[in-house]
Amino acid sequence: MSELKAYDKAASMFYKTLSISEAPLLSWDIYSQHFFRISKCSNDAHYFNNLSKNWKQQWDFNEELFQKDRVVILTDAVLNIVYSSYNITGLNGYTLEEIKGKSPKMFQGKDTCKKTSDYIRKAIQKEESFQAKILNYKKNGSTYLCDIEGHPIHNKKGELINFIAFECPA
Repeated sequence: MSELKAYDKAASMFYKTLSISEAPLLSWDIYSQHFFRISKCSNDAHYFNNLSKNWKQQWDFNEELFQKDRVVILTDAVLNIVYSSYNITGLNGYTLEEIKGKSPKMFQGKDTCKKTSDYIRKAIQKEESFQAKILNYKKNGSTYLCDIEGHPIHNKKGELINFIAFECPA
């Protein structure tokens, strides 16, 4: 065992002579979580960029997911969730599997402002873009103020095919 202590001391002295900074082993945990998140968001950006080739409207999904750090939720024309970016779990605790096929109203609750809900509903009915701050509910029942920017999506023929929302904590 004393041989290992001598080795550790010698290695430590050697590494101090180099112009690199040491990284504690725990930093790999942090890095791997960051790398996993980047990989998932990159996959989401690729998915949305490919899908949007058939849309009249265009967005920079790399900017939305990486620079603005916003969650992207895609619904069909009747407001059933069809896809969400991976980072939704960080926003409200849900995974795509848990919300797929459901209405975004699932995030609202008893303390959600009815005026704001009505404003969003009317914009959707008119196929208009909207921006609002709304009180939503996480999976664990706690609330969070959500900044939502929503848009109708039309195909190149002008037909309504989806709605998209960009969300982040307000």
